[in-house]
Amino acid sequence: MPKVTTQLTNNSYSICTYNGGVNELVNCQISYHDTFPLWSTTVSSAELTSTIPEKMGNSAVQIEEGFKFIESPIGDTFDVFVSGTIIDNKNEHSLQDFLVATFKKTK
Repeated sequence: MPKVTTQLTNNSYSICTYNGGVNELVNCQISYHDTFPLWSTTVSSAELTSTIPEKMGNSAVQIEEGFKFIESPIGDTFDVFVSGTIIDNKNEHSLQDFLVATFKKTK
């Protein structure tokens, strides 16, 4: 399964793993560094957006309520974006339609 890791802030990363299938399922995660998961979710062609329901994180990184992963199909590929705010060591980072992964459709 293809996996793409993208640094979002000094201490936070997006990890997207493509599982394919009929709905082009992607497991998405925000992690502290690239090892400690803070929030995990999925997006797919059946559910293009997944939004964090409440603020969560650890003492260094906080993902603000409303942060989301968005799947965007484009022909035989699709992109995964993030939008929202991450607080990293008390510094606010606003990400709007920030590209974190591109995958080729399996079908």
